[in-house]
Amino acid sequence: MTVTATSVRGRRWFLVQASRGVIGFALLGLAAACNADGDDDTDVPSGPGRSGSAAGLDWWRVDFAYVSAYVLVRGREAALVDCGLGSRLDELEAVLGAAGTGWGHVRHVLITHAHWDHHDGLIEVSSRAPDATIYAGAADLRHIQDFSGRQVRPVTDGEEVFGLQLVETPGHTPGHIAVFDTDSRVLIAGDAISNTMNGLQGPMSEFSNSLRTAEESVRKLAALEPQVILVGHGPPVQRDAAAQLRRLARSL
Repeated sequence: MTVTATSVRGRRWFLVQASRGVIGFALLGLAAACNADGDDDTDVPSGPGRSGSAAGLDWWRVDFAYVSAYVLVRGREAALVDCGLGSRLDELEAVLGAAGTGWGHVRHVLITHAHWDHHDGLIEVSSRAPDATIYAGAADLRHIQDFSGRQVRPVTDGEEVFGLQLVETPGHTPGHIAVFDTDSRVLIAGDAISNTMNGLQGPMSEFSNSLRTAEESVRKLAALEPQVILVGHGPPVQRDAAAQLRRLARSL
């Protein structure tokens, strides 16, 4: 596996060549929705992975093609939101390395919900990040515990972890949680929201525990007015995120 860096529009653009494909991600400044030159440009180049920075929080998308996990970094400490499949953990490790942290700095692992594509790699993550605490919504805890290899801490609505607000968003699963950084207004929505070719969508009914409850959760997230929305399925939303989410909430 090799990591190369080239310049794209004044940003650092990384391509990580992993055994199962290429992960691309960019690191840019989003503070005040401006780049270093002062022009309004919050989007990043198209690619299989993306990253950004705002209000002291750096985020990195780990794109497994069909589902995404996220690396969040403050200083030298890191948190994971979801972890994907254990068979593809090297791709997550590559992003951690490029982010300058590595497994040794992962202190928190937040699992948004009890669907295998979001937590299958937990046993491997537990082994590589032994100092990390694992968190999940209480109603999903028992299922996730079976995949963790150690204790999982239940969390409740409004609780704070790593400076992040945890938001109970049931419906897709009974214990689904989202993660919101109030300073940068970055929302990691898990599967409470997806981003498709037709724009933002709520969770699909055939994979959700309660569609009506899931729609209430979308409206709850819209009230947060996020600037950036990171989803489990689909690319990040970095332009007009709050307006797009309000439109979705009104349509339900």
